[in-house]
Amino acid sequence: MSYARQARGVLATLKRKGVTITLRRGATEYPAVAAILPATVGRDLEYDAASLVRQNRRQLVIAGLAPDGTPLAIEPKPGDLALFEGTTWGIPGASRIAPDGGQAIAFVTEVER
Repeated sequence: MSYARQARGVLATLKRKGVTITLRRGATEYPAVAAILPATVGRDLEYDAASLVRQNRRQLVIAGLAPDGTPLAIEPKPGDLALFEGTTWGIPGASRIAPDGGQAIAFVTEVER
């Protein structure tokens, strides 16, 4: 199985269905492509539809490749920021999806403001 091909497929899909976001580490910004989804609800947490907490959280699926098709310049980690919807969002951590341990196909994270 070609994981490089899958990474290109994820990027193409997210370019069509997602948005371009900016990842910021320190003073440096990096372009990325992501799908923005509502925050997930864990077993221990329940939010009602009007909850401010839910409005202040989103889930991101970030392509492992940058918009130009090269590997993402940084892997999202705690302390990084994501900029989209006119807001700066904190990244508490991210799950790396790379079945063979090589190039990441995508990263999944929940962000909060």
